[in-house]
Amino acid sequence: MSHPILQIEIVDGSKLGNCYYSQTYKITSLSPLNKEDIENLRNSGFLGYGQEFGVKNDLIHYDNNNTAYEPILESLTTSDGTEQEYHVYYTYNRVDSSD
Repeated sequence: MSHPILQIEIVDGSKLGNCYYSQTYKITSLSPLNKEDIENLRNSGFLGYGQEFGVKNDLIHYDNNNTAYEPILESLTTSDGTEQEYHVYYTYNRVDSSD
């Protein structure tokens, strides 16, 4: 059985106050994602539509002015015994539902 190339899950959600909610998304990818990749997922609506958005992973600045988020690396063993490494990113989305 193969694993997906990209998976997005809501892993946490809470009510922060009257009409104010927060969700945490876990992005699991076979390939590393750069800042633009995550922004494109957000702009496409896959990571919520709240007024406040951020990435919990540390931001890395490269010499060529590129930026990327430091992934958390996770390994999964497939059904055939092969170990596959995944890049994991956490984002948050906060929304005021009274808007």
